Amino acid sequence: MNVLVIESDQQRWNALGVNSKGLVKTPNLDALAARGINFTNAYANTPVCCPSRASQITGRWCHDINAFCNATPWEGGVKTYAHHLADNGIIADAIGKMDLAPNCDHGFGGFKHGSREPGADPYEFMRDPIAQRVGGYREEVFKVNIVPEDWKDGSVDPVKEWVRERATDATPWHLYYTNILPHPPYEAPQSYCDLYPDDIIPEPALPEGFPEGIHTLDEAHRYHWKVEEGFSPEFIREHRRLYYAMTSWLDAFVGEILQALEESGQAQDTLVVFTSDHGEHLGDHGMWSKGSFYDAAARVPLVMAGPGVPQGCTVDAPVSLIDMASTVLDAFEIEAPDTFEGRSLLPLARGDEDGADRYVLGSYHGHDTNTGQFMIRKDQWKYIYAVGKDARLFNLEDDPGELKDLHGDAGLVEVECELETLLREHFDMEEIDSAARIYQRERFQEWKEIVGSELETRLRAELGDNQYEHLKPIYGI
Repeated sequence: MNVLVIESDQQRWNALGVNSKGLVKTPNLDALAARGINFTNAYANTPVCCPSRASQITGRWCHDINAFCNATPWEGGVKTYAHHLADNGIIADAIGKMDLAPNCDHGFGGFKHGSREPGADPYEFMRDPIAQRVGGYREEVFKVNIVPEDWKDGSVDPVKEWVRERATDATPWHLYYTNILPHPPYEAPQSYCDLYPDDIIPEPALPEGFPEGIHTLDEAHRYHWKVEEGFSPEFIREHRRLYYAMTSWLDAFVGEILQALEESGQAQDTLVVFTSDHGEHLGDHGMWSKGSFYDAAARVPLVMAGPGVPQGCTVDAPVSLIDMASTVLDAFEIEAPDTFEGRSLLPLARGDEDGADRYVLGSYHGHDTNTGQFMIRKDQWKYIYAVGKDARLFNLEDDPGELKDLHGDAGLVEVECELETLLREHFDMEEIDSAARIYQRERFQEWKEIVGSELETRLRAELGDNQYEHLKPIYGI
């Protein structure tokens, strides 16, 4: 048995052909699902890059390893599943963007590990009040660019080479490969854009009366990303087109890797898992980018195929990325340590478990929320608890777009009570929120000392002059 994990960046769960009724053109990933399992209710445990990936490889909650946000990337200190693989004589490599702190011991070997410098996104340090992204950042993120048809992703060829080299070595192996697509900026070859004419691009899902009456968490998110004024229908359609095009472009690269696996004679002995670190709002709820527990931002694709996995099946039980560490170890018949919070997905995939008792938990402490957010997805219910704010409750069977908040409904008091109680059995939410703020303040002080004399220039460029002057006394800049 070998295990190949392919992970995209910022791919929402239904940016996949099999999850979008064919809207999104992903023939290679659809074929992977047809010869394996499609987990239809998979979630990131925190809907932003660094904490999500850290939880995935350590099997730990982001707040247990001080990976609260993108400005505080995981710095090591606990064993990842890669350490456990190496301890058992299994090759464990990684290629691509890992979004961990540089020079930390993550247990993986390999060609390239894209790291994240602490403080690279200083907005994460300024959460109450929230700082607004202005100027060049907004222009860069939403820029549309048509690239040449022969444009290559620099990480794909090394992956293909790595896979081919393994064919001459009998040692079992694991490769964790991450691709930047379909993360903005919005760029793709024209041929992929042409797959999505105007008349097939759906409009964003918006609650009745939008933007009146939106939740305070949504207001904060929209302010941070500077999208509260909204965009024209043409702007929205064009950026949705490019996002779908980037996803189809990604699918082509995945196809090349799977072909290399097949041609090297290893496909029959390799468990292939495809997923993403979090989703993308793409205009739903009037929001863009990641950073909420709406399905658009927190729910991800998860497809698995290989030895012992039934073909053409779906699993609807809620699962999450924190399950990945235990799953990879289980594939190699290695028992997961007690520190791992997740559960292997292989019993679900093989039909040895019905998943009836499974539920998903998450916490979020990023740049677009001024309070700690916590989520539980159990059965048809999603409950979101925000420290000091109104909670939220959605029935995903009746309301898959999460357009009707049922919090406070007299007939659902017991449901809310049960879900909050279950959350509190796992998380001391107020304590975690406090710990996140303290840790982020401490890291902010360290970052300011590192930047030194360039601090004012750096933050004026990030914040704009007016916002810089406003936030300067609040944050002791």
